[in-house]
Amino acid sequence: VVCTCGVGIALWLGSAICVFPALGVSPLRMMGLFYSGAAICQILAGSAMLLCNQHIREYWVKQNTTANSQTNATVLGTISDRTPQGEHVAQIIVPEGAAPGTMLQVPTPDGGMLQAAVPSGAAPGTIFTVQYSDGLQ
Repeated sequence: VVCTCGVGIALWLGSAICVFPALGVSPLRMMGLFYSGAAICQILAGSAMLLCNQHIREYWVKQNTTANSQTNATVLGTISDRTPQGEHVAQIIVPEGAAPGTMLQVPTPDGGMLQAAVPSGAAPGTIFTVQYSDGLQ
């Protein structure tokens, strides 16, 4: 913003010495200085815009990577009531693109999220069972 304003000021000063001859400044002598100042400000403004564009692109790449790193899973049926040990049991279908060790986000009936890792040897479409306690993920 400052550089863009600098362009306007430099061009205004360049025209002001032509419009107001009472200033006693030779327009031909100073015109090059004002145009050079405007050009430098324009180059700085363009560089700042390119730098901002790069930071914005990096931000969105990071956001997309973070969003894709947590895979949502499908719960087969509903999460059962308690086991004899007082735990809940969930049967989870491994989603496409999830490899062993991938952390899945599984919604629970109480509105929470259960995190479960895909077990080794589980391919997409297979079902695995997870036991969890209330309040634990």
